[in-house]
Amino acid sequence: MKFLKRLGFTLVELLVVIAIIGILIALLLPAVQAAREAARRSQCTNNLKQLGLALHNYHDTHKCFPAVGYGRGWCGDAAAPGGANDLAEGPFTLNQNSWVSLAPFYEQAALYDAYNFSVAACNHRRNTSRPLAGDPAVNAPVVSQKPAVFQCPSDGWDTRVKVVGDWYTLGTSTARACRSNYDFSAYRTTWSFNWWPSTNDRRYKYMFSTNGSSKIADCIDGTSNTLAVNETVKNVIDGECPSWSIRGWVMTGVDWSYGINQWDWPVLGTWYTGDRTVRRGQLFSWGLGGSLHPGGANTCLADGSVRFVSETTEGRSKWRNPNNPASDLPDQGVVGPVLHALSTVMNNEPTAVP
Repeated sequence: MKFLKRLGFTLVELLVVIAIIGILIALLLPAVQAAREAARRSQCTNNLKQLGLALHNYHDTHKCFPAVGYGRGWCGDAAAPGGANDLAEGPFTLNQNSWVSLAPFYEQAALYDAYNFSVAACNHRRNTSRPLAGDPAVNAPVVSQKPAVFQCPSDGWDTRVKVVGDWYTLGTSTARACRSNYDFSAYRTTWSFNWWPSTNDRRYKYMFSTNGSSKIADCIDGTSNTLAVNETVKNVIDGECPSWSIRGWVMTGVDWSYGINQWDWPVLGTWYTGDRTVRRGQLFSWGLGGSLHPGGANTCLADGSVRFVSETTEGRSKWRNPNNPASDLPDQGVVGPVLHALSTVMNNEPTAVP
């Protein structure tokens, strides 16, 4: 009796092979994803190190750090929230972002050379007595660029600033400014008045501010205990995230004192009760810190070092009185929540990064 020679797999054997391959993929995929995230987080760290080095090179050259920005459009407007009329400087609105001034120090000298510092960066203007300095379209070829050093590879959200009235538009140009995952550590509310001459309250004095400059010597709490450049995400439900090139409405910097990864929740005005009610990856408001790295975010300290800080690190819970942000701050000289202590430079609360 002759037997036919089998030429292929049986159905059962094929299913077994497929099952084995599926198991291998299930075992290897998390490791591959973890390796990719590790590489992205490493690149994010390198970006912040480069920006920190740029800040120190700028300080060595000019003997001070730059301001968050100059001539912002809401300044000098008596109706602006938080008394921003105290911040008027000069007859024109410039909306300049100091990251442009720093461009030669992070290997973008060509952008610095192409930028016209006598012309405004964007349209935003509330005070009609302070007209825009020229047509921001002049600087659109620069401010619409996307330097890689400002982009965290873990954040794949739209890199272009939204179009809302004239808050962020670039004059007669249809180009759009580019968002950034990093910005100066500056007080979020009352339009970052931390270096205004109208207050000596140390609780508001962060490393950076509008129209003001600080020095390393001002960092009484210690450069290794003070935040300088903080990470954030591009997806913000209320307002807009930072840009590296313009200072439009609510682009005040990044304030970590309220906590890291304060995601949006469905009902505004209420505090979330758990992760199920949180839209992860979307910050609930402007000027806050966060990242899409698992468990926390990166920051560059005033000494130029970069640290990863857990999202569970204590921050200010929320405002007790929305019309008076100071009501949620510790008394001067009193150590408050960890992230607020790290944000201030001279409140006599030298707190180490956890």
